[in-house]
Amino acid sequence: MIIAEFFETFDLHDSGVEFFDYSPQEQTILFKVELADNRINPEEENSPENPSGDLIFWGVTNFSSTPDIMQAVWSETIASGILDVTVSPLSDDANEAVEIALEYEDCLKQGSFDVYVLNFTASHVEWVPAEDF
Repeated sequence: MIIAEFFETFDLHDSGVEFFDYSPQEQTILFKVELADNRINPEEENSPENPSGDLIFWGVTNFSSTPDIMQAVWSETIASGILDVTVSPLSDDANEAVEIALEYEDCLKQGSFDVYVLNFTASHVEWVPAEDF
């Protein structure tokens, strides 16, 4: 799906992030996400209140983060969530620039709180619901 269209449809603010992975070889970024509420299929009768799934960005290049998110350790004691997402078109029409602000806190370490700002370009994004794994 085109990234700008995805984020026009789905608001991920306050959605929990359980895991993050960037693979430069595969040119992907993976977020394991628990949505803040059911923003995917709210009209479905048996749809979970807080659905989980994978948010996968494809064709990822020019990745950077401040501070370096690759140093972050992901475990059950981490509370993380999406604060903001900004998507901007690029002149090549094949890719879009993405900026994601992500909060990260280790619940076992008092005062261990960071906000990571991730910047990258990508060609498209895909939501894979947890039940499809």
